[in-house]
Amino acid sequence: MVDRYNEESGEVAKDGAQTMWMQRKDRSEVNVAPLSYEFRGGPAMEVTVRAILTSVLTLGLGVPWAQVMRYRWIAENTYVNGEPLRFTGTGGQLFRRYVLWGMLCLASFGLYAFLIPSRMRKWRTGHQTGQVSVPLS
Repeated sequence: MVDRYNEESGEVAKDGAQTMWMQRKDRSEVNVAPLSYEFRGGPAMEVTVRAILTSVLTLGLGVPWAQVMRYRWIAENTYVNGEPLRFTGTGGQLFRRYVLWGMLCLASFGLYAFLIPSRMRKWRTGHQTGQVSVPLS
């Protein structure tokens, strides 16, 4: 079935469903804060090499600190409205999360492992801050 848009009534004719944009009373453009990422090859390579060395030399125990190094570099090179983001998480915090997640995996016979990527993403975004003023329309 093909969606049809009726311009006079502003509705989409498909089982009475409407898109989110169509439900808005004001159908003007939505203002979005400009987002930019500044990639510089030299410093990116340096951070990557340091992260790999940290992981290898500590026999894997330094992985949380290596990840935090990379997350911090990415945040510092991401700009919203011209202001850089900040990453406030630490390797110790992430290490404690890894221990907790490992115990939950053992207790649930590995089923908790499916939730770890989403928990990791939640932890990462929860520790990203910045002075961002986003205009809402």
